[in-house]
Amino acid sequence: MWKTKQRGVLSPKGLVVPLLTPLNEDLSVDFISFKTHVSWLQNRGVRNFFLFSSFGESEFLSREQQFELISYAKKELPPNIRFIVGCFSDSDEEILTRVKFAQKNSCDCIINLPFASLTNELSFMDFFEEIFNQTNLGIFLYNNPFLFKRNIPLVGLEKIAGWERILGVIDASRNPEYFSSLCKYSNSFKTYLEPDELFFEFGSSNAYGFAPLLSNIYPKFFIDSIENNSSRDYISAVRKQADFASFLREYFPIHSRIQLSKYLLSTKGIIQPFFNPTLGQVDDKQREKIEELARKKIFSN
Repeated sequence: MWKTKQRGVLSPKGLVVPLLTPLNEDLSVDFISFKTHVSWLQNRGVRNFFLFSSFGESEFLSREQQFELISYAKKELPPNIRFIVGCFSDSDEEILTRVKFAQKNSCDCIINLPFASLTNELSFMDFFEEIFNQTNLGIFLYNNPFLFKRNIPLVGLEKIAGWERILGVIDASRNPEYFSSLCKYSNSFKTYLEPDELFFEFGSSNAYGFAPLLSNIYPKFFIDSIENNSSRDYISAVRKQADFASFLREYFPIHSRIQLSKYLLSTKGIIQPFFNPTLGQVDDKQREKIEELARKKIFSN
């Protein structure tokens, strides 16, 4: 029943922006800024969006808040925009509920595997059979061992690689060896790389697409870089990787990247700078560096 690859739904190629979630000062969702940001990105060539990624502060949003934002996105934004909705939970039942809501709103979905499914082969197969029996969406898998305790087992992926509706895997593991292993299945499903740090390292690999956080700020830089990857030689790629890694360390250290990305977008008047304080505060020196960066216009956007 599930062994024939689906032909009707295509996996998005190139850039998939893992959206930040704009917030008001009281930490409610800022719907107006959300629309402004998505429209700003769309005007710069972005067509595919990952909603509730690890950068979207979804762990601080209730199910009702997330469902409200999905409904708003589908109602207020153009139909040619593709939303891939994160349907994440520790519970099989909760993931299924979220997938059904995404289906109701004509969105694709990306799911995690509950811990039991990551550690038990029978639970792994039962989980997917339940999802496929009760929904008809194209499914992306989110490999994020930082959020979900371990990588999706490759032996499990081998068993479902040919199943219909498995569109791809977005990998946030920061593990080059694991990502290289995923790319070996490129004939069965598409692979997408999330970490900004590895963008140039795997730019000429079998990665079908990329979902870096900083594409929220510099969409044209990433779109142009993806288009030019095929013409870049190895030495050039290594230099680009080193330069970009240095840039990230100076302006967007990993533990403050969400907060500082929001702050930079706020200097452009696109969203407000507010974030959940659980992420950790940023200091005046960090804000000054971001203001300096905004004046430099270091990347085209």
